[in-house]
Amino acid sequence: GDDVSGFVRVTVQNQGYGSAANFQVSLASDGCLTFAANQTVVGPLTNGQSTTVDFPISVSWADPSDCACDFTATVDATNAICECNGSNNTLTTTYNNPLPNLRITSVVPTFNCTSDGSLTGNVAVTVNNNGCADANSVVVQLSSSGSYTFTNQTVNLAQGATQVLNFSLTPTAANCDVNFTATIDPGDLFCESASGDNASTYSNYTPDIPDLAVDSDTLAVSCTSDGNVRVQGNLVVENLGCNSFTTDIPVRFTVLDNTGCAGNTVSTWTQTLGSVNINGSGTQSFAIDQSFATNLVTNSTGCQVSIRVELDHTSSICEFDGTNN
Repeated sequence: GDDVSGFVRVTVQNQGYGSAANFQVSLASDGCLTFAANQTVVGPLTNGQSTTVDFPISVSWADPSDCACDFTATVDATNAICECNGSNNTLTTTYNNPLPNLRITSVVPTFNCTSDGSLTGNVAVTVNNNGCADANSVVVQLSSSGSYTFTNQTVNLAQGATQVLNFSLTPTAANCDVNFTATIDPGDLFCESASGDNASTYSNYTPDIPDLAVDSDTLAVSCTSDGNVRVQGNLVVENLGCNSFTTDIPVRFTVLDNTGCAGNTVSTWTQTLGSVNINGSGTQSFAIDQSFATNLVTNSTGCQVSIRVELDHTSSICEFDGTNN
């Protein structure tokens, strides 16, 4: 597991001729660790006798890259004992930290939409060992709050080394507002200098990709005058993708002389829907009004026609799915 644990043992010896009792021993470091308050040796400690005092360690190494730490022990820290020689009451020893420290320094998801339905994505995970020893065959895990799943990767990290691991994904409209969490050494197999930096999360990632579809319409065909026809009503567009969509939408309308979008073309025109602002999973209504000249008696099937609506007929908008336009 992580966090440094155990104790630092200080040996105290009475090199004088008298007996000493009820004196304090302190232990300090140059910043790598912090120890509890002074400890009291009850004694008595007579001439030539030694005793040990253990100072527990139960915290993280303050700076995992500090590989040499000085421990300074002081006996009779409060000067309660009158001694023959007080100049040898302090001893400093350097301890070399033998542990790595594995951490996730960044999690960066990206996506690319080259054409409708052709999407790629990647999560770049940067790992680092800022400890004092090499670590080999370290497992790196990536998970998501959505339906994305990833295969664990392994990495060798020398002391001070940094490496970027790439986890590929295919963005889908079902995965909006996703959290990605990367964890190094998820099984806690390596003993490290510090804890709390083995995982990092990129929160609320939403690929800015729309998925436009016709939700409904009230388009109707009417005769405005002899030989003139008018198509009028509202077209409701839905955004099945993620995030708000605010780009103008090119649309092609086709009137056909039979029902079910079958038959011959009576009239076709294009129109650009402006002032677009459709939230993810939201809709927006647009007014349609178009007139053209035709003879509906001859250009219909029992006076019945149909209207085909094609959103983004120019394929200028890259979407999760272009087959539902």
